[in-house]
Amino acid sequence: MLCLTHVCLTHPCVCACVCVSRACVRVAALVERVRCVDEELQRVVLPRATEALQLCNKGLDSCTQVRTAIKHWWEQPAQFALPDMCVEGKTFLQWLYRWKRATKKHEV
Repeated sequence: MLCLTHVCLTHPCVCACVCVSRACVRVAALVERVRCVDEELQRVVLPRATEALQLCNKGLDSCTQVRTAIKHWWEQPAQFALPDMCVEGKTFLQWLYRWKRATKKHEV
């Protein structure tokens, strides 16, 4: 019968077991550290990334509104550029109103 208390610690089988055991401990410690870092990232970085994404979406929505406003301005640039400028005593809006009234009279 073999007594385990007399087994030499330098025996290849014992060394292999000890090395595997140490490797398992290191892997377990590494896995635990990765889990902790992941939790920290989810707690700190994820809300900030979500907020940044919402701000980007809001900015893109604003771009659409600005583009529409510029398009409307480009199509009718004189209408609001110089509201007080008069030609023959009338502003642009007064001329526009007069034109609309005149065209309605001729449509009937």
